[in-house]
Amino acid sequence: MLLIAAPLMAQNQAPPLGMTAAVTQAVETDPSVTEALAQLLEQGEAVAVARSAYFPQVTVGTRSEFNSSLNRNVNVASVTASQLLYDFNKTGSAVDQASAGKQRRHAELLEAVDRVAEDTGNAVIEVQRNHALLAVAEDQVQGVSSLVELTRRRARDGAAARSDVRQAAARQDAAAVVRSEIASALADAMSRLRVYVPLDSPEVLDPDLPAPVARACATVGDEIDDLPRMQAARAVREEAKAQRDAARAAGLPTVSLDLRVDRFFDSALDDQTASSVLLNVRSDLFRGGANRAHQAAARYRQQAADAAGESVHIRARQVLDDARRTAADLQDRIATLERRIEHLAETRDLYRTQHLSLGTRSLLDLLNVEQEYHQARFDALNAVYDLRRIQVDCLASGGELRQAFALDTTRVQGVEVLP
Repeated sequence: MLLIAAPLMAQNQAPPLGMTAAVTQAVETDPSVTEALAQLLEQGEAVAVARSAYFPQVTVGTRSEFNSSLNRNVNVASVTASQLLYDFNKTGSAVDQASAGKQRRHAELLEAVDRVAEDTGNAVIEVQRNHALLAVAEDQVQGVSSLVELTRRRARDGAAARSDVRQAAARQDAAAVVRSEIASALADAMSRLRVYVPLDSPEVLDPDLPAPVARACATVGDEIDDLPRMQAARAVREEAKAQRDAARAAGLPTVSLDLRVDRFFDSALDDQTASSVLLNVRSDLFRGGANRAHQAAARYRQQAADAAGESVHIRARQVLDDARRTAADLQDRIATLERRIEHLAETRDLYRTQHLSLGTRSLLDLLNVEQEYHQARFDALNAVYDLRRIQVDCLASGGELRQAFALDTTRVQGVEVLP
């Protein structure tokens, strides 16, 4: 069985940072989530603005108007109150459009959360991968170094040629190069992870995988109709429907009750206050075909939203199916590589015994089996971490990232994120 070593911790050291905690921390601080959240809150205020048309609108102002009886200008202060009575759903359509926009912004927030969760999870996996590979590379350097020392001792005793020493040293240098390359890859992976989570060392990262992630491809449901991008497409369709309704209503009258009170600032006038109550009926008679064009544009936008939602569904279905097939292939590959590692470990020990005791195995045999053994370990680890990335892909394609990382019922930057 392939083992992934856990980091050693002192008694007073904090527990390692798990993937779930890393994702939660990243979501709480990522600026793209903050941006999407601010846009959602902004759209929420747009809904309030649209609804305000249902309530009385009160305005005050001053003006100077010519009074024919006095033959001079008179200063006037006015207070006007207007109450909408009926507008054939103009205001209702505006509210529906703003509410659909809020749903779209909410879906975009969920998409931003999912994107950060996916990127952070993959960044964690790459640090885990290269940290584990570096441990194998260290083992490989030590294993080849032990063969170099063995060859040097045998050369001093006259049992090995100088060419054997040089060949072993060359393999040692090659192993050191591999170790350096992996160390560089680990540094790069750490740098990418620090974009989301401040981390000083890979040792403080939990090497294990959360259970919902580890079995994601087997547990993600086939119903993938609630992805954030699909929610956004449905919201855009509702926006377009509201726009179409508003365009239809724009050609119909608007009925309101208006109250106006004027105060004239001139002592020569007998009556310095005038008031009026008006029942206003307003309608646009002709707008150059704008209403019809708005309706057509809204209809096309609905069609585009439907197509976008279907496209997202097809793509997600394809990615999920591909990920499941790849996961099954990787599991078979891991099982095969684990058996190969066991066989090569036995062969390595047997070859060393035959080389020292019987002389039936050459140094080249020892070096080759040492390299094959560690290469099998490299391959197995890469397959393990490839599988981990595939599990994250399954969660992303199935729309279950927030559920897997326990983000469904938490407050993301102060706002509850619903599934």
